[in-house]
Formats: sequence, structure tokens, C-alpha cells
Amino acid sequence: MTTRNVEHTCPFCDNKFKSIMESSHYRAGSYLDYKPYGFLVVPPILPLCPKCNFMFLDGLFDKEHIEKIKLIYNENNVILKEPDMPNYYNLAKICELLNIDTEIIILLYHFAIWENDKYFMDISSIILSYMENIYISNEKFYVYKIIKLDFLRRRGEFGRAADLIKEINNDKQFPFNRDIEVLLNYQQELIEKNDINQHIWPDRPEDVERRRLFYDFIKATTISVIFKDNVISRKILEDVNKITKLNKSFIYQKIKNRLPVMEGSLNFCFYPNNYFFYILRGLIKTNMELILVIRNKDVIKNIESKRLAENIANWGELQNFLYEFFYSGN
Repeated sequence: MTTRNVEHTCPFCDNKFKSIMESSHYRAGSYLDYKPYGFLVVPPILPLCPKCNFMFLDGLFDKEHIEKIKLIYNENNVILKEPDMPNYYNLAKICELLNIDTEIIILLYHFAIWENDKYFMDISSIILSYMENIYISNEKFYVYKIIKLDFLRRRGEFGRAADLIKEINNDKQFPFNRDIEVLLNYQQELIEKNDINQHIWPDRPEDVERRRLFYDFIKATTISVIFKDNVISRKILEDVNKITKLNKSFIYQKIKNRLPVMEGSLNFCFYPNNYFFYILRGLIKTNMELILVIRNKDVIKNIESKRLAENIANWGELQNFLYEFFYSGN
């Protein structure tokens, strides 16, 4: 995760100030209520004006909203009424006063739970009441069902949670997929254990087995990059870094320390992370003609950059491609 200073203009008092905001992150997965986890700030950092203590999200309030807030704020300052509540809770309260879209209010209350789950019971009760007025015409209708299921279980309302699972399973319009099937089975197991804790979204059993096989593949495999006709120079490496921003990675430094390389090879330790993927993608984007050589004790296979370029959209797809290519008959 990286951060940067961002300049804001408070919509309430026009004060200009800077605050630290997240600029990039890595998401590893999500909890059962869709809360993401990984190297990131959850919920997003909320700008707070140091002059008037007004909190906002850029673009949330227009001029008309601000004028309404100024008219009602002296008599109904929600921040002063509940000063210890999460910032996103107070922002949701302000949106309620302005009659802003229900989905935004639900999202802000949800963020407030992520901000401080100490208030889970109170805030989830508010969210559940809003969800009662969300109908099937809403595109998030089924997403809210999954969130509602998790809230009911975590609130200890196991009977209502179990009934909701039955309702979802009997709903012919519900957009079922394998992930939802695994999720519902997992929630049923948690309900039967009277488990009210927060849990991450479960992996599909077939994915767990595939990951195990892939890690075995990694342990027994080495990868080399062979440059066919070109010289990899510091200029090319600088171009790669502009694309990848990973100049501190081990692989980048390993290449740099061996420059220039002419029609030679560089051996990489192949670990399940993004570094290899980004460096490889950066090399391909500089139009380097290269061959990826994958070898273990018994087998050696070559992949040209053209074919790699077609299968390198992200690290997960590259993993699958390399594994399947290596063990296929191609």
C-alpha cells in the first residue's frame, strides 16, 4: 500500500487543506460482508476539515446540499449529538438529513462498521431496516441479501439467517454461481456452530486443491528468460520500471546488476507473487523478443513472448497458463 498528500477544499467552509490518502493497494480477498482485506485502508480515508471538522467525500455534496446543511446544522448537528461514533456513521447521518440516495446511505453505514465494529449491533440494525425497502428492481438486491445473511448470523439471529438461506436457495431468479454455493454452505456451517465471528469468504475446494498442486509445481520449477536478438540495457530497464514501478524488487535488481545482457538468460526464483508478473509484463511491453524457459527435473518447455502476451492479463491468469502449459502435451 502507498499513500500521498492530497489537497482538498472543504465544501462547508471553503478551507483548503491536505490529508494523507491511499494511492495504491493490494486486495487479497474479502470477508463475508464484502469487506476487503489485504494491504489497504478499509474503509477509504475520509477527509476531515481541520478548521470546521466537516467530513466529506469528494463529489458527494453539491452546492444545494451544502446550503441545506448550513441551514439545519445549528439545530441538528449530528456530529455533536453522537461525537464518539465513527466518522462514516456521522457522514451517513448527514446524508439522511439531505435525503440522499438510500444506496449511498447504506454504503456509508456499512463503511462505519468497517471503520469500527464496536458499533456493529447498532449500525447493522439501521442497515437491515433500510434493506427492508430494497426491492428486486434494484441491481444490488441480491448483493444485499448476502450482506444481510452475514449480518443476521453475526447478530446471533441464527433462525432468521437459516431461513434466509432457504429463501435464497428457493429463489429461481437468484444469480447462483459456484462461489455463492460455497458461501451458503459455509454460512450454514457457521450458523449450526452458533458462530457470530467475522470470517473471510471461503475458497472453493477445487481451488484449494489446484493451489496446492500449483505450489508443488513452483517448488520443483525454475524459470529463465532468454533474450533472442536484443541487448537489455539500462534504458530498457528504466522503461520497464516506468510501467511496473517495482524498481526495488529482487528480480529488478538482479537484472540491473547483470547489465548489459546480450542474447543471454537470467534465472529467476519463481515465487507466487506479483513481482515476476510485473517485470515480465514490463519486458514484453518494451517489445523485447524473449523466450520463457520453464524447467524441472524431467521436463523443459519454451514459451515465446508473443504467446505470453496473450496470456498475461494478470498474475492469476499467468499462473494458470504456465501450470497448464507445462503439464499439457503442447
